[in-house]
Amino acid sequence: MKIGERLRFLRNGKKITKRELAAETNIKYSTYANYESGLREPGYEVITALAKYYNVSVEFMLGADEKNGSETEPAVLDAAERKLIGNYRAADTFGRELIETVAKMAGEKTKTAQNET
Repeated sequence: MKIGERLRFLRNGKKITKRELAAETNIKYSTYANYESGLREPGYEVITALAKYYNVSVEFMLGADEKNGSETEPAVLDAAERKLIGNYRAADTFGRELIETVAKMAGEKTKTAQNET
């Protein structure tokens, strides 16, 4: 996957338009559109900033996963997911165990509901 395709994949994962992304990252709309279309390639500073924005590694942005034979795409986290991870990281051992227990129970409830349909 080329960098423009990765950028499109990540942007679509966040469910935002090119204009919204350009405004949020201070990149000109036309410049970003050219990155996605493959007419231009972003420099290292832009790649680093976009990797941080999308919460992925620079290596992923550059396609290092393909060189290693991995075909997995990173999860694009929304704000609620990032907040949950932040709360987990800030919690003490008891708090982490509590979060893990609640998450496990919620997952089991979801699986049960899906199996009933």
